[in-house]
Amino acid sequence: MYCARLKNVHDLALAQELARSIYVFCNMKNCRVVELNVQPDHVHLVVRTPPSQSVSDLMGVLKGRTAIRLFAKFPY
Repeated sequence: MYCARLKNVHDLALAQELARSIYVFCNMKNCRVVELNVQPDHVHLVVRTPPSQSVSDLMGVLKGRTAIRLFAKFPY
C-alpha cells in the first residue's frame, strides 16, 4: 500500500489514469500487477517482481512517474 500524493482521487477519470499509469510503468519494469485498488486517499497494490528488481526502486519509479504524469494531465 502506498499513499497517493494527490489530495483525493474522487474523479473517476483521475482514478482510471492512475491505474493505467501503474500498469504501464510496472510493465516497463518487467513486473506484473496482481491486484490494484485505487481508494480516494491511497492505493492498494500487489505486484510480482523479478528477483533482480528492488521493491524500493520500483516504488520510487511508480510514485514519481505517476505523480508527474497525473499532475501534467490534471493540473487542478
